[in-house]
Amino acid sequence: MLISEQAARSFSHFDIIAIAPNIWTSQWMNRQQLMSRIGGYTKVVYSSGLPFNWQRRLPGDLFYIPTGKFEKMDNVWVDTPPGWMIRTPRLPRLERFVLAQHAERLQKNLSNKPRLLYVFHPMFASYLDHITVDKLVYHPYDDFAKQGTFSPEMAQQEARLMAEADLVITPSQGVSEELAKRYGRDNVETVHNGVDFEAFSQPSNSSIKLNEGQNIAYLGSINVKVDIPLLLEISRQLPSTFIHLVGPVGVMGDKQRDFEQLKQRHNVILHGPVSHQALPGIAQQMDCLLMCYDTSPTLWARHAYPLKLNEYLATKRPVVSCPLPSVPDLSRLLSVAQTPAEWVDAIQEILVGQYQKLDTGFSYAQRQDWNSRVEQIGHLLMF
Repeated sequence: MLISEQAARSFSHFDIIAIAPNIWTSQWMNRQQLMSRIGGYTKVVYSSGLPFNWQRRLPGDLFYIPTGKFEKMDNVWVDTPPGWMIRTPRLPRLERFVLAQHAERLQKNLSNKPRLLYVFHPMFASYLDHITVDKLVYHPYDDFAKQGTFSPEMAQQEARLMAEADLVITPSQGVSEELAKRYGRDNVETVHNGVDFEAFSQPSNSSIKLNEGQNIAYLGSINVKVDIPLLLEISRQLPSTFIHLVGPVGVMGDKQRDFEQLKQRHNVILHGPVSHQALPGIAQQMDCLLMCYDTSPTLWARHAYPLKLNEYLATKRPVVSCPLPSVPDLSRLLSVAQTPAEWVDAIQEILVGQYQKLDTGFSYAQRQDWNSRVEQIGHLLMF
């Protein structure tokens, strides 16, 4: 699927600097999915910013790639900054100097076209002091205020981005409404997460060997947003069903004790992070796929439009999810469960073949390809 000529022109008008916390070759999220496609229409320079001084463990790290490098991957020029460029918040003058040097480095890799700065996280708001911007897009991929690392300083940085951005985009209507209310901004746009439909819908190979019997899985980052107590209860109620957790493990907060118990369960397998190319093949082998988020009011998953929603549906495998208000007609696309008992019942119904929503979910996912999201952003940039 290609985007319209009009949308393509809106990208080709600019050179783009995109800044997000994710290393390009790490777990692929909406930032990599979007920029790899936008990079087909214009020059995109992608940076994951600079490490902080406490992340440089050895003196030799300062001499890593002394001049840095730009490497073209997936249509995007990916920045690896010199090792000596590190952030030092406790030394403000040095911090500003290094950020200015990094900003200059990013800009030198552009042409003379107007510059679009595309920011995915408020931690990069300080780059506005050092990059000449013709247009600013702020695209928060979560409600960061619901995450434990959201400091008062981060709130100030997000407030600045919300005030200065020409365009603000979030992945769900719920997050758009929250940010609009919090910062007093009326025009916050919603562009849902998409799917590489061809990759997830076509048969794929997987090197993961499944256990004999029934296999269910959660694919994605495993952190405090996941309902760990629920997974623990499912593992106890369905002892002959194997639960596969595929993805990097992050901060668990008050769920750490439950997570330690979960890891000890005989029918729970942690696979760790895998490449985005491997995910379709893993998902396609499962009897059931889970979207088991903790939707407590204090956490950010409550208003999510999950990245994995359309990926799961495109595999044409049965899916069970918690209620997600930001996904219209969710129960038409998959099974929805709230209490542990409802979760167990929904999974059991799937395992005995009582699931009637494969075609509906698959047809929905077919219309959610990432190119349709790029098209939507292209039109928003024409305002």
